[in-house]
Parts: sequence; C-alpha cells; structure tokens
Amino acid sequence: MAETDKFHLGMMIIGIIGPLAMLYFILRRYPVDAWTFVGLAIFFPSLVLWTIAHFQLGKSFAVKAHARELVTRGIYSKIRHPIYLFGLLLLLSLIICVRKPLWLVPWGMIVAMQIVRAKKEERALEDKFGEAFREYKRKTWY
Repeated sequence: MAETDKFHLGMMIIGIIGPLAMLYFILRRYPVDAWTFVGLAIFFPSLVLWTIAHFQLGKSFAVKAHARELVTRGIYSKIRHPIYLFGLLLLLSLIICVRKPLWLVPWGMIVAMQIVRAKKEERALEDKFGEAFREYKRKTWY
C-alpha cells in the first residue's frame, strides 16, 4: 500500500471513529430528548455523506491546498467542498446533542476558517485547471 493510500485510509478511520466516539460519550452523559434526535438527524446523514465525499475525492485528498485532479463526480458534481460542509454539520450536530449554544461561537470560527481554506483550494484549482475549474464552479454550490 502506497504512503498516500495509508494516509487516506488513516484519515478515513479517524474521521469516522472520532465522531462516533464523541457521540457515544455524549449519549452516555446527556439526557436523550428532542434535541438529541435533532442532532442525530443531522449527525448520521452528515457522517455518511462525509465518508462518501472522502472516497470520491480519493488520492486528491490533501491537508494543504494541492491541485492534483479536478474531481467533479458524485457529490462533487453538486458541492465543491462536501468534506468541509459535512464536517461542519457533524460538529453542529454534536453541539445540538449537548445543548451548549455557546459552543456555536468556536463553531462559527471554524466555519470562517473553512471558508478561507476553501478559497485557497479554489485558487490552486483555478491556477491549474483554468476555465475548466471556472465552469465547474459556476455549476456547483460552495
């Protein structure tokens, strides 16, 4: 298995086990009520879609902005940054489950950081793929 494949697999495992572990501890500590079900209704679809987006991105996944390939299939045919979007929704779902509205402040800062990160990625993609990326951007959301 190549180093990039190992890295990608490791990120996938952490990305799935981490939120599930957090959810487990939250459900053990906090009462299960309507807020819990709202959080879970966001949590599970977000985790599934985050995982699918990771698989669809494949070897193009990187921590820093790199333009290896312009991925436009699957979820990426509708959303340019599904990993960021569904990751943010995962965090939001956990905040809802614990009923800590003040945690929305750091969550908002993370949203801002992800927007900045997405813009850096888009610059790198536009530099490498030019008009193909601009056309893709016109057809997709975030």
